[in-house]
Amino acid sequence: MIAALILLHIALGLVVLGLNNRVGRRGFAVVALAPLATLIWLSAHVSDVIDGTVVIFRLEWVAKLGLTLDFRLNGLSLVMLILVSGIGLLVCWYALAYFDDAKPALGRLAGLMTIFAGSMIGKLNGRRIQLTSWPSMSTSRRWRILNRSSSLRRVDSQKGSPSCR
Repeated sequence: MIAALILLHIALGLVVLGLNNRVGRRGFAVVALAPLATLIWLSAHVSDVIDGTVVIFRLEWVAKLGLTLDFRLNGLSLVMLILVSGIGLLVCWYALAYFDDAKPALGRLAGLMTIFAGSMIGKLNGRRIQLTSWPSMSTSRRWRILNRSSSLRRVDSQKGSPSCR
């Protein structure tokens, strides 16, 4: 199920990323479904983890090669996932009220933030998924930084700033 949550983050992020300016700030409402689904799923497992049970999910990826995706939910990962998903949901809610539709590239920002959050979920819970979680976290982080710097260059060029010449 954790793999499905990661895929939900990535799928919603890519959809909103692809729609970019057409969704505007409403993209944050769409991507807020991913952290909300994560919090709902976590609420179903809180009592098991508090009782000391480590919830393990195994997904056969390539059975002939023995490749599996293993996910563990223990006390620390539960707390970290609640923090990541709770803060992600609050950020989406705040961004929905904060930004206006005139700001460019809001869909791109919402999509990249959601892909980053999905990568964090994989990093926090995955045992054998580390090889894909680290690169996707760093790549989506760099894209978010580039999103910010390209927006600033666009604003500076519209104002005729000498720094853009």
